[in-house]
Amino acid sequence: MITGAKARVVIFAVIGLMILGGCESERRATESKGNAPALVLIDLQQSFLAPENARSVAQSEVDPMVKAVNAMIDAARKDVVPVIYFKDEFSRFQFIGNMARDDAALRYEPGSAFDPRIDATAGVYFTKQCLDGFSNSYFESHLEAINAGRVVIAGVYADSSVLETAKSAIERGYGVTVISDAVAAESDAARDAALKQLKD
Repeated sequence: MITGAKARVVIFAVIGLMILGGCESERRATESKGNAPALVLIDLQQSFLAPENARSVAQSEVDPMVKAVNAMIDAARKDVVPVIYFKDEFSRFQFIGNMARDDAALRYEPGSAFDPRIDATAGVYFTKQCLDGFSNSYFESHLEAINAGRVVIAGVYADSSVLETAKSAIERGYGVTVISDAVAAESDAARDAALKQLKD
């Protein structure tokens, strides 16, 4: 017989597995891609950049990354290159995940907003609840609509969302460039390991 406490644990575990299962992005066969570039900026939000937040990346990496990202946005504007922003947005009712994330990037909360140091007005934005940006099917539909065949990726975390989105883009046949000066992680070692993995 399952006690009430055990039943709650089982229910939370099943819900957690359902949430994680929903994060698998559809793997499409490689198709012919366009030849236009797109700038993809991932999770440049207050929860991940502000020093007072528990889920913030290494603060020594933030200012150089912000400077590099804003320079890339300026260049994209001048060259009429589409800019695509991603934001994590989590429901307050995702209890287990929110505990693991220290309540980072909760929908409608200040932490989910773009960091004010980032120029966040240069393009469209998509939300996600998973590491991989391709988990939002509208993202790839948008890439197809703008004839993008190459993506230039920057943002946080280099060792999770940036890495997984880049890997999915490569698997789908997109040309991928990750700008090393424009990514951050919780430590220099984590960032450098992710960049090495992508290079390999």
